[in-house]
Amino acid sequence: MRTEHPDWLPSGQRWGPKLDAVNRAAAALCRSEVRWYEGCDRDLHAQHPKSLAADLLALRERAQAPAATADRP
Repeated sequence: MRTEHPDWLPSGQRWGPKLDAVNRAAAALCRSEVRWYEGCDRDLHAQHPKSLAADLLALRERAQAPAATADRP
């Protein structure tokens, strides 16, 4: 799995059935990074505020940086 950008931040601890689908979705994106928030169902902002804030700030930084492409000299 490519892990350049945290484009999708799924939550939940029931990874088994979801893991393959998440990996396929991430592999289909040109830039992706998956972050799992263990022990959290849907209230990321309430259950993991510091981790979520750090991930969103990192996403903003990466989104503002120019992406490297194979066709650039």
